[in-house]
Amino acid sequence: MKLTSLYIYGFGKWKDYSLSLSSHSLTVISGANEAGKSTLQQFILFILFGMPPQKRSFYQPKTGGTVGGRIIVQTDSYGEIIVERVDDRHQGEAICRLPSGETRGEDFLKKLMGGLHKSVYQSIYGFNANDLQELTQLNGEELGEVLLNVGLTGSSQIHQAEKNLDKQLNEKFKPKGRNPELNRMLTRIDELAARKSRIEKEIGDYQLSVERLEKLDEEIAAVDEAREAQRRAYYSHMQIKKALPIIQNYHQLTIHEAERPVPKAARHHMGDLQEQLLPLQSEVKSLQDSQSAKEIRLKNINSEVHAYDRKDLSIFEAQESEYQQAEQEYKRLTLQIDKYNDEIDKEMNRLDLSVDKTELQDYEFPFYLEETWRALREEEQLLEQQEIKAAQESEALRRQMEHTQGQLQSLLTGSISEKQSVEHSELIDRYIHSQPSHEGKSNTKKTLMMAALITAGSLFLALETNQIIPLLIGVLTAAGVIVINRTGSPGQRAPSITKEMYMKAREELQQYDQAKGEIIYLREQQQEQNDKCDQLKKWNDEWAGRKSSLQLKIKEQVKRYPFLVDLKLVHWEKLYHLLKQVKDRHQELMKLKAERQVSADHMRTIEEQAARFFKEQNWEHNERTVSRQLQLRKEFVKDQLQLNEESIQLKNEIEQLQLQQERLETKIKPLENKKQTLFNNAGALSITDFYEKLDHFDQLQQQLETKNQLEHQVNMMLTSQEQETFQVWVTPPTESDIAFNLEKIEAELDKLQQDTKQYEQERAKTEHQIKYLESSDELSELTHQLALEKESFHEAAKEWASSKIALEVLSKTKEKYQNQHLPNVLKEAQTYFHKITHGKYTRLHLDGVQQEIVVQDEQGFYFKTEELSRGTADQLYVSLRLALAKTLAEELSMPFLVDDAFVNFDSSRLSTMLSIIEQISRQHQVILFTWREDLLELLDGESINTFQLSNV
Repeated sequence: MKLTSLYIYGFGKWKDYSLSLSSHSLTVISGANEAGKSTLQQFILFILFGMPPQKRSFYQPKTGGTVGGRIIVQTDSYGEIIVERVDDRHQGEAICRLPSGETRGEDFLKKLMGGLHKSVYQSIYGFNANDLQELTQLNGEELGEVLLNVGLTGSSQIHQAEKNLDKQLNEKFKPKGRNPELNRMLTRIDELAARKSRIEKEIGDYQLSVERLEKLDEEIAAVDEAREAQRRAYYSHMQIKKALPIIQNYHQLTIHEAERPVPKAARHHMGDLQEQLLPLQSEVKSLQDSQSAKEIRLKNINSEVHAYDRKDLSIFEAQESEYQQAEQEYKRLTLQIDKYNDEIDKEMNRLDLSVDKTELQDYEFPFYLEETWRALREEEQLLEQQEIKAAQESEALRRQMEHTQGQLQSLLTGSISEKQSVEHSELIDRYIHSQPSHEGKSNTKKTLMMAALITAGSLFLALETNQIIPLLIGVLTAAGVIVINRTGSPGQRAPSITKEMYMKAREELQQYDQAKGEIIYLREQQQEQNDKCDQLKKWNDEWAGRKSSLQLKIKEQVKRYPFLVDLKLVHWEKLYHLLKQVKDRHQELMKLKAERQVSADHMRTIEEQAARFFKEQNWEHNERTVSRQLQLRKEFVKDQLQLNEESIQLKNEIEQLQLQQERLETKIKPLENKKQTLFNNAGALSITDFYEKLDHFDQLQQQLETKNQLEHQVNMMLTSQEQETFQVWVTPPTESDIAFNLEKIEAELDKLQQDTKQYEQERAKTEHQIKYLESSDELSELTHQLALEKESFHEAAKEWASSKIALEVLSKTKEKYQNQHLPNVLKEAQTYFHKITHGKYTRLHLDGVQQEIVVQDEQGFYFKTEELSRGTADQLYVSLRLALAKTLAEELSMPFLVDDAFVNFDSSRLSTMLSIIEQISRQHQVILFTWREDLLELLDGESINTFQLSNV
């Protein structure tokens, strides 16, 4: 994925601001502090990953407006995608617009970003000076592990998390420790359990009483369940006792199937059938009468119709209007043909070409001929413009070369020679060394102090010995020291060079150095001007060849179209359109003539057919016009068509009447069958007999309804389970059976009541005994404390187990990464580190025991990370980060964001680092934010995008 442009609606100091990054893959955005570099970087992260509302409010523009904007990214799978995110739209979620116009949401953007979170993206594809600053907070051993863990998070967070987890585990528990929290809790639980056990043994049979109480509760529950079952049985017998009279009436009322031969709705069905049959039978009679009348009329029409085919009649009817249309079309085409002939003659006269309209038809004017003539005209104009431009550029270049030569000659004559510059430099050095220095003055003071000390010492020795010799020796020695110092000091020698000579030599030497740089620049300009002169000459030769080629193309066209010989090239394109119009008009004229001939042939055909018709009918037609003949034939055809139409209509109506009768017969037949079925079911021979049978059936129906009501009452009083238990629909119980069962149930209930009373008395006694045993406060307090301690221990143990699992998962994750990815990262980082340090450090190693990274220099010596200088450690860290990002970018290519990460690099290593950045940008986009303007001088300005931000 590559970022091609961005537009900021409002974000911090930026409002209605845009950048285009599509030219190159390396972009350098420079500017002083407060210029907005970090704000631009945060804007890119905001569009790609979003931002919490509170943090978005921080970037609210001071001049008002909404927070948001859009970026355009180029992808391999979808092409160019617009990603827009605005604070007050769609709850701050992103909107992605595809080239097809389709709109996607935040989930699509996350998929496009490979599921990366913001922190992971910054850890892999972005780093800055703050990341390097974090390394100063670690000691030597920790630094090695942080550089090792850069492959997992890009910072020291893994290392810190692992230290915290290990510390928490040691504070919670140690197998042989005493001070950790879990160890102390286990000791406390053992002590409380021992005291509780001792007290319980003193109490005696407390546990036996508790078990007896639980057994009594189970026996009481079983008795209660048995009592409930007996109560349900007692209620069921009472219900059956109440319903017994209804059940007996139900069994006394019996109805045989043989006494119900007619369905319940037979009377209603018979009435419906009669109502449906009578209208249908009447309608059949009416249809039969109508069919007879229409058959008589059809017979009369058939006797009046002639033997012409209907298709011929239709043709005869339409020929009158066809003849009139053909006649009018013939006249119209004749007028248009005459008009076209006049227009073509006028156009050919206006063109005044050496070709007539007949010869013009022999020439072809294909569609590409216009483009060819236009291209020749444009090339001629281009060549003319180029000649003018070349002359202007040659004149301008000549003036520039004269001006440069004049400047160069002026500098050469107004400056000292190189030999004189060497002499002036030597003069300046002699003058500077001839001046007394601060060190010389200091030596003089030291000499005087030494002479004074010698004199004082000799004086003290003379006074002690009462002799003058020590004093004389001391004075002479002090004088000798002073003399030696004065003769050895160069500052005491008389200067041979005056200050005016020194200042003049210095000024002329400065002028020489300045003129030397300008001379080099002017000579470079002269070389560039000479190169331009050669290029202009080469271009002039090239355009002369093109001009010769153009003349050959023009001659070729004139050879194909001789009438162009006296016409300028600028008019050819317009002439093409005029000639094309004339030729097209002539082709249209030929089409019109062909159409007129078609109309004439059609008129002649109709006239011949009309004459043949009159002859067949024995009608006089010689004295009549063609139009009158066609009109008479049309009237005849109209009468015949009307008779044919009426005949067809009558046939269709007769067929419809027959179909209606058949449909009515179809409706009547099932009704008659249903009526006969009702007779058969009732065993009746006529309507009167049928209704007598129905009256007898109604009496039987009343008895059946009474039986259904009794069945419903029983269902209301007894459940389905009770009906099945007592078999009420088969062999219901007698009153004596029910009374016997009730007495038996009552006796069982009395016995269960006595058992319950006995168990409850024994339970109360046992419970009283347990309460007495538990009345000791010490046992209760110990029990409560033990439960609390165990609960606390379980919670602390869960926390310890969670931390233990987290530490193991973290260790396994580090180990898995090291085995799969870290070797490739270290190999790539070794290449970068070797280049940055100009070959001083050749290899990177991973210490398997200490889990630290060590480096090897060109002499074979190994260094730990704490033994490296601050700048070299930063360069090692940057190499690891670049290697990690490049390794992972092979699977997911994303833009790199680098923000002033090279502050501790010297100029030489900085130049190498920037060349590595340029190399990476050939495969992956890199956006470099920096305050250093000198970086642009170290980069290839033609292959990068550069933007200078102002802090205004």
